[in-house]
Amino acid sequence: MSRAEILQRLDRADRAWLINSAFEKFLSLIKYILLAVVVLLVLDLVFQLGAIPRLALSVLMVLSVVGLGLWLAYLAFLKISPRLRVARLLEERDESLGSKLVNILQMEETAKDPEETE
Repeated sequence: MSRAEILQRLDRADRAWLINSAFEKFLSLIKYILLAVVVLLVLDLVFQLGAIPRLALSVLMVLSVVGLGLWLAYLAFLKISPRLRVARLLEERDESLGSKLVNILQMEETAKDPEETE
């Protein structure tokens, strides 16, 4: 397996890891979104809100959920993790790798740095 293939697979593993962690964050935040909806309903029932306050709170709620969705989309699709971190995560999950991935990345950095080769 060539160095380019290893780096490409590390990038794909990073993307899969970030998508999974963003989805986990979304699932853990659903309870708070539902709690906010219930709080809005209770506020409306208790204070008998008019049309404008009800609309303002609803728009605020929708904007918050959209903002949360955009933040999670950024984490899932635009953020890039350091390859060394991804290599360490993969090595922790698969004992058969040992420290091969980290060693490959460290050798690549050493090969790129002209001061260390002298």
